[in-house]
Amino acid sequence: MERIPNYAFKRCSTVIDMNVAAVVPPTIEASTFGTVSRAIPVNVPFGSGDDYRSAQYWEEFFNITEGIGQNNYTNHWHANSSQFPFNMTAIGIIQIDGVEQSTEALEIGAFCGNECRGSQLLTFYPQLNRYLVFLTLCGEAGDMLFFRLYNHELGEESVLGCASVLTFEDNGMLGSVEDPYAFNFTHIQNTAINEGWTWYSTFVELNGLNGIEMMTQGLGENGVMIKSQYQGFLTYDGGMWMGNLNSINNESMYLINTSANTVLSMAGNYAVPAQHALTLNPGWNWIGYTMASAADVNMALGNLNATNGDIVKAHNGFASYVNGMGWLGSLNTFTPGEGFMYHSNKNTNVTFTYSEGAKGGELRQNITAEGNHYVPKMNAYPFNMSMMAVVEIEGTEVHDGAFEMAAFAGNECRGSVRLMDVEALNRYMAFLTIAGDETTTLSFRLLDLETGMTYYSDQSIVFEADAIVGDPMEPFTLRFMPAVTNCGESALAYDVYPNPVKAGEWVSLNGHSSLTSKVRVEVVNAMGVVVSVETLNSQPATLKTPAVPGVYMMRVITEGKGSQVYKLIVE
Repeated sequence: MERIPNYAFKRCSTVIDMNVAAVVPPTIEASTFGTVSRAIPVNVPFGSGDDYRSAQYWEEFFNITEGIGQNNYTNHWHANSSQFPFNMTAIGIIQIDGVEQSTEALEIGAFCGNECRGSQLLTFYPQLNRYLVFLTLCGEAGDMLFFRLYNHELGEESVLGCASVLTFEDNGMLGSVEDPYAFNFTHIQNTAINEGWTWYSTFVELNGLNGIEMMTQGLGENGVMIKSQYQGFLTYDGGMWMGNLNSINNESMYLINTSANTVLSMAGNYAVPAQHALTLNPGWNWIGYTMASAADVNMALGNLNATNGDIVKAHNGFASYVNGMGWLGSLNTFTPGEGFMYHSNKNTNVTFTYSEGAKGGELRQNITAEGNHYVPKMNAYPFNMSMMAVVEIEGTEVHDGAFEMAAFAGNECRGSVRLMDVEALNRYMAFLTIAGDETTTLSFRLLDLETGMTYYSDQSIVFEADAIVGDPMEPFTLRFMPAVTNCGESALAYDVYPNPVKAGEWVSLNGHSSLTSKVRVEVVNAMGVVVSVETLNSQPATLKTPAVPGVYMMRVITEGKGSQVYKLIVE
């Protein structure tokens, strides 16, 4: 190619790097690259760098490097740069335990949470006699980025962590060709801690006070509270941590509350799972995950002789053990850094270690509310409860995965999940995790993802931390119906207000037309029992609500014209 026409890359601000294979710089115009950032890496053939740096309009790019075609691998990770308007650049080397690496099989990836924000292969540059990465990072101001390492020769992600945690800065630059930034990977655990509550455990070997010191220092001013099951707690106030939690261990899970998103770094040798036995008492146990790599829940717990009905749960997801079927539910994979709760149905203590053979095999994705219509803020609450349910619409059980079920406390979503096909049971089930911390009444909605229709349940339950509702063999049944069900073409539609309404107070019904037929109003509780009956002689009409808070269904039956069913929330 000898020439690139004017405006060829007009409005291409999302371009994050460019490879130009022409040995002789093509002729370009002032607006050929439009809004393309002049800070992006521009890779050109070896020996052509000076020609590009001196060519008209090419000299505007100040990150021109030589090295096209020097790496035989393709990237394992990919960033969706089109989602972000800004980027920054980093020129660096990769070290392992302080030793600079010289192999093209290594790839560094930058992540914000679990989202890739940029990746680059380590590439050899003969003129520098050095392996470098030219890394373009995308994001928004204030994003915290941490780094992971992939080994293409082994075909797997390294368990080693990088102590570097960067704060994204628009057009920021880190390192240079002469003085590259050192990304040092060693035995370190970096865990994204979200604002609010996080269930945490560590796979870094701990030695008494050393662990709690690393944790409190790592959280810094973002810390609010660290809570254990039996060892006590710490709170951060006035620049000091106070409380009776004196140490942490690898076998336990801890609840961490923070005032902002942060990354907690814990340094040290990785724990050997076989040396860290976990003891499960009857009932609930807060357990850590001692492995530095993710594992399928069935394989990770392969050394545990689980009992039918046992539950293992994370902050957002859980699984139930069924004899002959293994673990069923929304929690499919154990992730390093997460903490878990385990409910043992045995009458005696059980001791086990995680199976190190679980490192191999295919990992199944955990089922969360990401991408759902209703997205609960799980981190706003420290605890949760678990529900295993099937759903019925007007008396017929649903056998379709195109439905999403959600739990609400008032108008706040506390949990949401898609119906899951459990082939072994030939049923579609909801494995619903419901967040909370105090007693509150929960109602339920069901969304048809294909039609957009919302159904409401006349049932309600009360939130209780760590409660288990239903099981795979005998799931809880939730009944749903449309918000308004017309049984006759000429049925009279009513406004019901206020709704929600206080217990024992009055609710008004208004049909906006004169009454010409007898109207009967029945209020039905969650058990299907009619708790009150009224006959309307005029409208608007007022009815006294039940004295007990809950979710009720109000049936308004118009003689000769059909009926409507309204959901009534009594607080």
